[in-house]
This record gives sequence, structure tokens and C-alpha cells, in this order.
Amino acid sequence: MHFPKTGLLCTKDNLARQIKKCQTIHGSIYDFIPLTFNLPNEYKKLIDMMTNTDLKQRIWICKPNDLSRGRGITIINNINDLKYDQQSVVQEYISNPHLIRGTKWDMRIYVLISQMSPMKLLLYKEGIVRFSTDRYDNNQLKNQYSHLTNSSINKYHQTTSMSSGTYGSGIKWSFEQLRVYCRDNGIPYE
Repeated sequence: MHFPKTGLLCTKDNLARQIKKCQTIHGSIYDFIPLTFNLPNEYKKLIDMMTNTDLKQRIWICKPNDLSRGRGITIINNINDLKYDQQSVVQEYISNPHLIRGTKWDMRIYVLISQMSPMKLLLYKEGIVRFSTDRYDNNQLKNQYSHLTNSSINKYHQTTSMSSGTYGSGIKWSFEQLRVYCRDNGIPYE
């Protein structure tokens, strides 16, 4: 079921626009996303940023707006490698992420907004923790199994570096498995 105007938050380009507006209005409280550009509209700004001598060593991730499941995502560190054939979002890549057992991971958190004014949210207790299948390596930017956590991509990997054991195996964990991992490794989980 889709609610009216959810596209303002549910597509990569619109979400980036909305966060930029909030940054302008509310300031640094909205500085939680990396430097972001919507292409083609902000292409010149991106090129200026990527060719700035202080920023040349940065890594960028390009995500097509209308694709899902990791399709079409590229990671680049050279302006000459930037290729896109549809509207896309380019963000500065977080090059030193927190890793679990040497692999990238992310969390899928499920929230229901039941009312907007005043806002009422319902946060589901459980979610999904997704992992890349190859160890994280910034020297292999074209290796999607090292950089992407999309299960729809990683399920095709021949083997997984996420060995079986106490916390689970494969490319997905429950939040409970993450809680146990954090507790056992002295990592606060709140």
C-alpha cells in the first residue's frame, strides 16, 4: 500500500532533496548524510567537487534513482569513471565503515508513520542486518561483493566470508543476532 506523497521520502533523489532542505532550515542536526549530488541537475557541482585538489582522493558511489536491489550501482575514485544513463544520486563513499568480521553491513529498520501532525511513529523491534560477502577492500572498487550489502546481489556469490557460528551464517542476521554479537564483543547496542 502506498500513501500519498511518500515518494518525497522513498526515492533516492527526493530524499536527498528533502534532507538538503532540512539542512538549510534546521542546520547541522541534518548533517548525518555524506556529501550528495543529484544528477544530472548537480553535475557541474559534482565535477567541481571531484576535481578540487583537496578532494581528489575521495571515493564516490553512484546509485540510479529508479533501480533497486543494487542494480546499476558503481563506486568510483576518478571522474573519468563516472557513467550514468538516467537520473542518479552520487554520494561521497564512506571509506572507513564499521566492519563486522571484516565485511560491510547495514541495518534495515522498519518504521510505520501512523500520523503526521503530531507525528506518531511505530518502530518494529526486529529488522534485518545485511552483509557483503567478500571482505571489505578499498583497492577493489569494482568488486560488488566487497562493497554492496544488497542480498539480491550477494546471494549469487560462490562462497561467503561470513562463516557459520554463534551469530549465524550467510548474508543476513536478525537484530537479536546483532545484539548478541555486540554484547559478546563489548560493543554498546542501544
